Amino acid sequence: MALRPGLLPRPAILLPAVLLSALLIGAGAHAHALAVPDWTLADVQGRPVTLHDELERGPVVLSFWALWCGPCLKEQAHLAKLATELRGRVTVLAVNVDTPRSVHKVAPWVTARATTT
Repeated sequence: MALRPGLLPRPAILLPAVLLSALLIGAGAHAHALAVPDWTLADVQGRPVTLHDELERGPVVLSFWALWCGPCLKEQAHLAKLATELRGRVTVLAVNVDTPRSVHKVAPWVTARATTT
Protein backbone atom coordinates (compact mmCIF):
# COMPACT_ATOMS: atom_id res chain seq x y z
CA MET A 1 0.00 0.00 0.00
CA ALA A 2 1.47 3.32 -1.06
CA LEU A 3 1.14 6.37 1.12
CA ARG A 4 -0.01 9.63 -0.37
CA PRO A 5 2.65 12.35 -0.27
CA GLY A 6 2.73 14.11 3.07
CA LEU A 7 0.99 11.30 4.97
CA LEU A 8 2.83 9.26 7.54
CA PRO A 9 1.55 6.19 9.38
CA ARG A 10 -0.12 7.08 12.67
CA PRO A 11 1.36 5.72 15.94
CA ALA A 12 -1.85 3.77 16.58
CA ILE A 13 -1.30 1.96 13.28
CA LEU A 14 2.35 1.24 14.07
CA LEU A 15 1.63 -0.06 17.59
CA PRO A 16 0.40 -3.49 16.41
CA ALA A 17 3.59 -3.91 14.38
CA VAL A 18 5.71 -3.04 17.41
CA LEU A 19 3.69 -5.42 19.56
CA LEU A 20 4.03 -8.22 17.01
CA SER A 21 7.79 -7.68 16.94
CA ALA A 22 7.94 -7.86 20.72
CA LEU A 23 5.86 -11.03 20.78
CA LEU A 24 8.11 -12.66 18.20
CA ILE A 25 11.24 -11.71 20.12
CA GLY A 26 9.85 -12.88 23.45
CA ALA A 27 8.23 -16.09 22.21
CA GLY A 28 9.47 -19.36 20.87
CA ALA A 29 12.42 -21.65 21.36
CA HIS A 30 14.91 -19.06 20.13
CA ALA A 31 14.02 -16.45 22.76
CA HIS A 32 16.85 -17.55 25.07
CA ALA A 33 19.36 -17.37 22.21
CA LEU A 34 19.04 -13.58 22.08
CA ALA A 35 21.70 -11.68 23.96
CA VAL A 36 19.79 -8.91 25.71
CA PRO A 37 21.73 -6.94 28.33
CA ASP A 38 20.15 -7.13 31.75
CA TRP A 39 19.38 -4.02 33.76
CA THR A 40 17.45 -3.05 36.84
CA LEU A 41 15.63 0.27 37.18
CA ALA A 42 13.27 1.62 39.81
CA ASP A 43 9.59 2.06 38.98
CA VAL A 44 7.73 5.23 40.02
CA GLN A 45 7.13 3.74 43.48
CA GLY A 46 10.86 3.01 43.84
CA ARG A 47 10.54 -0.78 43.43
CA PRO A 48 13.23 -2.49 41.34
CA VAL A 49 12.25 -3.87 37.92
CA THR A 50 14.75 -6.20 36.21
CA LEU A 51 14.47 -6.80 32.47
CA HIS A 52 15.58 -10.45 32.55
CA ASP A 53 13.07 -11.22 35.32
CA GLU A 54 10.29 -9.76 33.18
CA LEU A 55 11.49 -11.65 30.08
CA GLU A 56 11.42 -14.92 32.04
CA ARG A 57 7.70 -14.32 32.64
CA GLY A 58 6.97 -13.85 28.93
CA PRO A 59 7.00 -11.27 26.14
CA VAL A 60 7.89 -7.66 26.98
CA VAL A 61 6.95 -4.48 25.13
CA LEU A 62 9.65 -1.94 25.90
CA SER A 63 9.06 1.77 25.30
CA PHE A 64 11.50 4.60 25.96
CA TRP A 65 9.88 7.98 26.56
CA ALA A 66 10.42 11.47 27.96
CA LEU A 67 8.18 14.26 29.22
CA TRP A 68 9.47 16.62 26.50
CA CYS A 69 8.44 14.17 23.73
CA GLY A 70 4.88 14.91 22.60
CA PRO A 71 4.41 11.68 20.60
CA CYS A 72 5.79 9.70 23.56
CA LEU A 73 3.19 11.21 25.88
CA LYS A 74 0.39 10.31 23.46
CA GLU A 75 1.77 6.78 23.21
CA GLN A 76 1.58 6.31 26.98
CA ALA A 77 -2.24 6.17 26.86
CA HIS A 78 -2.07 3.46 24.19
CA LEU A 79 0.52 1.51 26.16
CA ALA A 80 -1.58 1.71 29.33
CA LYS A 81 -4.58 0.33 27.44
CA LEU A 82 -2.41 -2.39 25.91
CA ALA A 83 -1.02 -3.33 29.33
CA THR A 84 -4.55 -3.65 30.70
CA GLU A 85 -5.84 -5.68 27.75
CA LEU A 86 -2.89 -8.09 27.76
CA ARG A 87 -2.30 -8.28 31.52
CA GLY A 88 -0.82 -11.66 32.43
CA ARG A 89 0.25 -12.38 28.84
CA VAL A 90 2.53 -9.44 27.97
CA THR A 91 4.49 -7.06 30.18
CA VAL A 92 4.65 -3.42 29.13
CA LEU A 93 7.64 -1.46 30.42
CA ALA A 94 7.81 2.28 29.78
CA VAL A 95 11.31 3.52 30.57
CA ASN A 96 11.64 7.25 31.12
CA VAL A 97 14.79 8.89 29.74
CA ASP A 98 14.36 12.40 31.11
CA THR A 99 17.44 14.21 32.40
CA PRO A 100 18.25 14.34 36.12
CA ARG A 101 17.09 17.96 36.00
CA SER A 102 13.50 17.02 35.08
CA VAL A 103 13.15 13.42 36.25
CA HIS A 104 11.47 14.59 39.48
CA LYS A 105 8.41 15.48 37.36
CA VAL A 106 7.93 11.90 36.09
CA ALA A 107 6.26 10.25 39.10
CA PRO A 108 3.67 13.05 39.51
CA TRP A 109 2.90 12.88 35.76
CA VAL A 110 2.46 9.09 35.87
CA THR A 111 0.35 9.28 39.03
CA ALA A 112 -1.90 11.96 37.55
CA ARG A 113 -2.47 9.87 34.41
CA ALA A 114 -3.15 6.71 36.42
CA THR A 115 -6.01 8.40 38.28
CA THR A 116 -7.60 9.70 35.07
CA THR A 117 -7.57 6.45 33.07
